[in-house]
Amino acid sequence: LAFMLSYILSPIVDVLVQRLRFPQEVAVVVTLLLSVGLLGVFTFIMISSLKELVTDMEQYEKRLKSLGEQATQLLDRHGADLFTTQLELAELPLGAIAHQLRMLVSNAAGMLELLFLVLVFVVYLLLARRPGQGPRKGMAGRIEGRIKNYLSVKMMLSVVVGSLCSLTLWLLDIHLSLLFGSVHFVLNFIPNEG
Repeated sequence: LAFMLSYILSPIVDVLVQRLRFPQEVAVVVTLLLSVGLLGVFTFIMISSLKELVTDMEQYEKRLKSLGEQATQLLDRHGADLFTTQLELAELPLGAIAHQLRMLVSNAAGMLELLFLVLVFVVYLLLARRPGQGPRKGMAGRIEGRIKNYLSVKMMLSVVVGSLCSLTLWLLDIHLSLLFGSVHFVLNFIPNEG
């Protein structure tokens, strides 16, 4: 994770050092402050949305049961045999899901500890680079350039996809549209990183 973040953040450090003439240490600190700020906004959105989801869990449970009953009545009217396809909504563990969401929110301290360790490694990797030297030569340079290009395109694509998902859900007046857009942004990396 730290290696990937250093590749994502290195272009920002390069711009600050080469174009704005910041010292490398200051550029790394500014870049980390920007990324921690963005991560803080993302975390705030996720935690507040999860708290709202846990608070409204009973309402969602009632709505889900109501939709199940409506679907059952609709299928009964059209003569469908529900013996094997009937959904037993009373057995859904929504209380356990709400408990797990509460535990996730309360375990934020462990996540912050992990974030701190990752940031230490990112600082080390960013300070070990020399932005003014230009690209490496040979195979290592081509590999590094391709990795940077891939991660940049992947990041931009994920931002666009997550934003469009949030915007579409917000326009459709779907509850927790920011949460779903943020999760969509994060999960866009999973097939490649997981």
